[in-house]
Amino acid sequence: MAPLRFALYFIADDGRGFPLRQTLEPGTNRPKALYAVTYSMTDVNERPGVTQACDNSPQEPCGSYDYSVVLPAPFSVVAGTRYWLMIQAESSPSAPSSWLWRKGQPDNSFSVPSIANATMPWDFAFALRP
Repeated sequence: MAPLRFALYFIADDGRGFPLRQTLEPGTNRPKALYAVTYSMTDVNERPGVTQACDNSPQEPCGSYDYSVVLPAPFSVVAGTRYWLMIQAESSPSAPSSWLWRKGQPDNSFSVPSIANATMPWDFAFALRP
């Protein structure tokens, strides 16, 4: 089951290689975004990828999809500055499955999931195009 909507956030770096968490979005534990937008599924391009055995459940298939969106307004960046991209999928509470990132090609081998502010030794798959 596809998510209901996606929220996309660009977040400043704290100067130490982590998302800036000094300022939070009101009523949340999310860092304040430099740019934020929410997309309904009608605004998202979803393309089926491959189906393969799940890492944690070999007896169950896991589907892979590629998603793309167009920013409704430009997000200006400064060359040489690190920014963090946060994407959250909102699904129905009764959804039988969840939306997760797939591991991507290594770049800096570092990501920060929202699980207990942990760091992970892998990159997630995404691309930004002009």
